[in-house]
Amino acid sequence: MASILALPGMGDFELPKEMLAALPSDPYEQLDVARKITSLAVGARVSELEAEARTLQQELDEKDITIHSLEDHVASLEQSLQDTSTRLSHALEVQVQCFYAQKMFMKGLECNICIHAYLVYFIAV
Repeated sequence: MASILALPGMGDFELPKEMLAALPSDPYEQLDVARKITSLAVGARVSELEAEARTLQQELDEKDITIHSLEDHVASLEQSLQDTSTRLSHALEVQVQCFYAQKMFMKGLECNICIHAYLVYFIAV
């Protein structure tokens, strides 16, 4: 048993007496036990990492759904903005046309008033 526990350059590496009693005395069997313990530890760590990876993937999927939803909302708002901008542009064009029509009407009305006054003047004379 001392071959693995008292390797040169390892210093004082002591295990509790209960563990020493459970270890086989053959160094190769001790290495086999160490390999099994390492395998269990690595397997447990791999399981933890796989569970964490699943959790992170679920969070990523949820964020992807949120991003897609927000992109759809932005597209809807952009379309609404485009529609509103088009309606506003059309309304401004109509307003300008009405302004010029009113101006032309008032100019025509002034001419009609002048003509009417002119005719009234000459008829009266």
